[in-house]
Amino acid sequence: MFKKVEKKFSGSVNPNFMEDDLTFKNYLALYCCIKPVKIHGNKKVLASSTKACSALKIREHQKKARKKVKLINAKTGEIKEMAIDEAENFLNVKNLYAVIWRGRPTRTGWYVKDVGNEGD
Repeated sequence: MFKKVEKKFSGSVNPNFMEDDLTFKNYLALYCCIKPVKIHGNKKVLASSTKACSALKIREHQKKARKKVKLINAKTGEIKEMAIDEAENFLNVKNLYAVIWRGRPTRTGWYVKDVGNEGD
């Protein structure tokens, strides 16, 4: 009646199938946009378009100017420069301005510096 399904993929599957398959990307976006919310003690699932757009690596709406920040790894010294909304997703923080203002590394060990204020 029921078939047992193996949880491991065989070696015949392309190692980059997650990045190449458009159906997988759509399901990933759907999975990421579903978010449980408690309303009057009951847990309901509401969709969030921002999570779906971040899963597909697109912006929900165009912004006039995206501010750039520089991320510096405290241990290795690796430097990455990216937009502030991409940095928030990379570091998994809600507000990056508090991290910039504090001047200490994040929990993951990255210093954040504003590119516009190089002279300070």
